[in-house]
Amino acid sequence: MNVVQIRDIPITTELGQSLIMHLTKNNPLITIIIPVYNAEKLIAGCIESIIQQNVEYWNLILVNDGSSDKSGEICQEYAQQDCRITVIYQSNGGPGKARNTGINACKTPWFTFVDADDKLLPTYLANFHVENCKNETILSCQGLKRVDLQGHQLGEEYSFNDSVYADENFLEKAFCKEGLYNYGQSVGKLYNKSVCDKHNIRLNTDIRWSEDHLFYLQYLLWVKEIHTHAGCLYLYQFALGQNTLTHRHLPYTEALNIFKYLYPAANAVVQKFGLENSPVISQINYHSVTACFSNILQNLYREETNRYIRISVLEKLRSDMKLLQKKYKPNGISGKLLKPMLLYSPLSLLDIILSKIICKK
Repeated sequence: MNVVQIRDIPITTELGQSLIMHLTKNNPLITIIIPVYNAEKLIAGCIESIIQQNVEYWNLILVNDGSSDKSGEICQEYAQQDCRITVIYQSNGGPGKARNTGINACKTPWFTFVDADDKLLPTYLANFHVENCKNETILSCQGLKRVDLQGHQLGEEYSFNDSVYADENFLEKAFCKEGLYNYGQSVGKLYNKSVCDKHNIRLNTDIRWSEDHLFYLQYLLWVKEIHTHAGCLYLYQFALGQNTLTHRHLPYTEALNIFKYLYPAANAVVQKFGLENSPVISQINYHSVTACFSNILQNLYREETNRYIRISVLEKLRSDMKLLQKKYKPNGISGKLLKPMLLYSPLSLLDIILSKIICKK
């Protein structure tokens, strides 16, 4: 028989869930934080999917991040109907600032992020199994699947096993067995509010892309246990042409900032948990070094028309490449050829070559 623990007293799952709902109805355990920006077509469906959760131990904070459409009005209508829902208004500051506002307002032990254009299946919150989170230093994760607005799967899916990683090499095992390093999206995770407050963990507002992965890496530094849960109950909706906080074009200046913050954060995790010789180190280096270099160059030569600015960026990348060349390991032939060129070729010549190659793509 499956059992759950309530104050160390084992009881049946059915009775346990009933007791949890009774004890937490007026004392919620989880806050859902949703940044909202011009999402009037989808936000109602998102909120409805939260109201339809099969547990009641939640609060919802909707942060209206300067929407110019009717998103704020829709959020306010739901807040007036359900006392568990709060709306916070602020001028537009991007997803990081909006999520930080939600974290600061959070009064529950745990919180999770949801995007305004997505939906949850009814058992999503229950699937975090917050009743099994016995201490603060836990990261609880579950999967997601990308779907269109009609609910048809678009291919991308993250799924995990029902596992607890808590031994000496717990992070390496979770990275290797569950692929958790790359699971840096804001959603699908249960974070502890006290841990974030104690270590001043907030989303970086200098960047508007990958700020969620950076937050994830900074949180991992203080984690001692990882719980993964089977099931893809988060519907990551995608519609072509939508303009929301979570689907944006990446400028090269943003790519430069991402590299500035992401590599040190990834390296801090590597150093703290001794992952230098781990099988997952190549994946970490590819994500935090190789892919960053590629994003910078691709977007630089698609956007920047000023040759002198391009060359100044190449000069900066050359300096970084000299320090990180052992970690730069591209898969493709062009990337492998780029490495010695970026290290040794005259930058004016490299600029001409990259202009011809990238601008033709």
